[in-house]
Amino acid sequence: MADVNVLVEQGEVLVREGKLRKALACFRKAVDLAPEDPSLHNSIGMTEMARRKPRRALQAYQQASDLAPDIARYHMRRGDALQRLERY
Repeated sequence: MADVNVLVEQGEVLVREGKLRKALACFRKAVDLAPEDPSLHNSIGMTEMARRKPRRALQAYQQASDLAPDIARYHMRRGDALQRLERY
């Protein structure tokens, strides 16, 4: 699990540096190691939204919502992605 934490930390640093593609690669590797962790899918969604890719973000937020239906923030972010796609 330490590998996942290292990847997430690296991804977060890369996001702050504006290196979104590299950050996304870190988050995707982390998801490969821990696919049932909704926070990882959320990180992918947030990075995709920052890249102005709401369709991709929507998929990630949906996965996070499916894995943790009780966490409202994932549903809210899914709604944000839908709004950006003009899918009301």
